[in-house]
Amino acid sequence: MLLAGSLAGHLSAHLQKNANKVALLVIDESWRASSWFSRKGYFNPTRWQQEVLYYVHKADCHIWLINFVQGKPYSTDGPDQTRSELKAMLDMNSSKVHLLQKPHSNAFEETNLHEQLQSHGIERLVIMGWHSNSCIHATIGARDLSARDIPYNEALYDKQPLSWRSNEDGATHYGYKTMTSSYIIHGGDAYWKDDLADHFRNLEFYKQY
Repeated sequence: MLLAGSLAGHLSAHLQKNANKVALLVIDESWRASSWFSRKGYFNPTRWQQEVLYYVHKADCHIWLINFVQGKPYSTDGPDQTRSELKAMLDMNSSKVHLLQKPHSNAFEETNLHEQLQSHGIERLVIMGWHSNSCIHATIGARDLSARDIPYNEALYDKQPLSWRSNEDGATHYGYKTMTSSYIIHGGDAYWKDDLADHFRNLEFYKQY
């Protein structure tokens, strides 16, 4: 569903009621992100991502840092590629901070992410990170928008078609209430305007953070 207002306001209300059921997924953030945004002239969501991370971490929620395995798109920095600016804000020894590698765009595909979330009683997800039109889109639950098995190529990612296929379920298909905002995902809502209602159940998408 498309909701007006800010993610921060709605997230605050949920954290006050049941923070133990809320988790943050940080998808494919790379240390190269800041320079990449500047070079491409794109909107840089780093500031708002840092605020979300601080807010969720302060509430003692679970956080998953999710990256591609080596040999997949954006894996050139190895398995520990989550942006350093974000990781520096976390206690990496905390039992509430989890690292997960994924072989495909959809973080649920061929991983045990769903089982991990279930084991901690998670019901609501906040999602932020790279490429709203591929990895985040697929992880949330759009089965037809996965960039699986396509080698890294900046030109391809900048002009990618919306036809990459995945038959795997995402967060909304598993019943998670999912919250995100154009301010905390690279690509904003440019690729989502016409297909939100068709693809996503249980999605709350906010124009503002």
